[in-house]
Amino acid sequence: MTAVRPIACILLFVPALLLGGDLEAVKAVPDLNHRAEMAMVNADQQVDVARKAWAAGTQEAAARAVTEIQTSVQLAYDSLKKTGKSARNNKYYKRVELNMTEIGRAHV
Repeated sequence: MTAVRPIACILLFVPALLLGGDLEAVKAVPDLNHRAEMAMVNADQQVDVARKAWAAGTQEAAARAVTEIQTSVQLAYDSLKKTGKSARNNKYYKRVELNMTEIGRAHV
């Protein structure tokens, strides 16, 4: 049973990696919980884009990436709220919370 989890995680995040920052495609995901996770994957990718753009001296590209980070996080929050589930009883809330913490720590 534990071998199924890594495969399920891979299958869940492969589409997010293939989207490559396409937030409109993330918005089209019908499952609100998966939409929230994919939005956080997009936010994490955009943190890397923003860091590289800032290091290269292209502040406009960095600003666009930061805006997409904000939009992605808001989409994740809104998607979880639309589920109607309590944060206490929804593992996806915790996943988003952990992703936010990781983005804040790993990319400073």
